Amino acid sequence: MVLVGAEARRRAPSADVDSVRVYAAAAGGVEYRLVVAEDGDAEVAVCVPTYLGADELESLRAGGDAAGALTVRLRPLDDRDVVEIDVSDPAVFFDATADA
Repeated sequence: MVLVGAEARRRAPSADVDSVRVYAAAAGGVEYRLVVAEDGDAEVAVCVPTYLGADELESLRAGGDAAGALTVRLRPLDDRDVVEIDVSDPAVFFDATADA
């Protein structure tokens, strides 16, 4: 089962994430990433689309390298509910397709 939106926010905190996949694309000066956090035992995947300006990518990479991880936040625009997904190997966020 692939979860997005409100259902993802509801189920993600109880998921035991055992792998994270990151899919990448770029167009028009924007870097897109789809972060897919998977709980294999529960057969659940939470998909979090992200984007940032291409000029921000290197500073994000430097921050991830310094911290040794990246945290992706899943939240609605009003910030009332937040779920965080830790990407333990920040390099996967910058590769075209990878597993963490």
